[in-house]
Amino acid sequence: MSEWKNIRFGKLYKLPSRNGLNRPSAVRGEGYKMINMGELFANDRIGAIEMERVKLNENEKKNFDIQKYDLLFARQSMVAEGAGKCSIVIDVPELTCFESHLIRVRLSKENASPIFYYYLFQSSLGKALLSSIRLQGVQAGIKGTDLVKLEVPFPHLSEQNRITSILSTYDELIENNNSRIAILEQTAEQIYKEWFVRMRFPGYENTEFEKGVPKGWKEIKLKDAIIVKNGKSCELNDKGIYKVYGSNGCIGLSERYNYENVIIVGRVGAYCGAVDFGFGKVWATDNALVIYLIDTKATYYYTYYLLKMLNLGNFASGSAQPLLTQSILYKMKVFLPNIQILRNFDKIIFSLFAQIRILQQENINLKQTRDLLLPRLISGKLKVSSSVRTSADKNEAEKEIE
Repeated sequence: MSEWKNIRFGKLYKLPSRNGLNRPSAVRGEGYKMINMGELFANDRIGAIEMERVKLNENEKKNFDIQKYDLLFARQSMVAEGAGKCSIVIDVPELTCFESHLIRVRLSKENASPIFYYYLFQSSLGKALLSSIRLQGVQAGIKGTDLVKLEVPFPHLSEQNRITSILSTYDELIENNNSRIAILEQTAEQIYKEWFVRMRFPGYENTEFEKGVPKGWKEIKLKDAIIVKNGKSCELNDKGIYKVYGSNGCIGLSERYNYENVIIVGRVGAYCGAVDFGFGKVWATDNALVIYLIDTKATYYYTYYLLKMLNLGNFASGSAQPLLTQSILYKMKVFLPNIQILRNFDKIIFSLFAQIRILQQENINLKQTRDLLLPRLISGKLKVSSSVRTSADKNEAEKEIE
């Protein structure tokens, strides 16, 4: 790094940084996509994902738009380490804006690689820089006026690009695995719909139906099949190995866990009612509900997809802040197929999720290797020769950390 000079971060800006739009929950729901804190904390690389929508006037479309390779920083966080968290936008398939808790930074590509500086702020060096401008209070925060003054490393653009080529190789492999995981998840969901929505389960041709429901299937209240508990607050930690689930899925990692192999439902806020499967040891926060099964009345995979199909957010109470409670879930009535059909379904879905877990483990290994390379490359301690290209660079860099 001694050969690299430093530069004020603001010198690399294409245009001044900007805070996002303030849009109360009551006026959200239709219009244009808006990146919230939830998307920022759930995705280091933000692409074509689901998010809330808001209406925009022509001036707002111009001033608060998001472009590919924009950097987004969290202005505030209840957890100190979360203030200043940086994500990069990698795909913008339609007009998209960003909310007021975020700072947008658009770099000039003539002398700065946005991906290089995204990796910088993922590294221990970048996080230390952000920590130097973090303000403490009820909520930790950073200001755009302080961010612009940060002294950041400034290698030549060609070296920035070589470093990002190496690190991006890992992220591209991770994203390919995520695409395969999404296909497997969609396949499992379609099997559920075929069996339990369209009622074309194995043997349905020879099954007697009463009022559209197979004879022998029981209508029960969810309280007879599940136990619901609240999660607990947790501090995120980059060194953690256990996924932390909030209202909007996985929000980070922790060094502790409080549940194992459970169904997790968003309890409060915009993502109230979202359903996830917490594989292995996980931490569920107080923004989530945790669901166990009672004995053998149901099976986990069936219950997971049943809850997803129920669109639980529609049953939440409260207008300003949607809230899903244990009592709301317990009162809901559902049909329970016979145990043999449930076991056959779970056997098929288990094989699909086994493939998902293999891909998830591959991603963990890729992330670990990338994260070992990251601080050495981004600080200049591990030199990248201009005479070798991406795959060779990657192999040489990996040898350096063995």
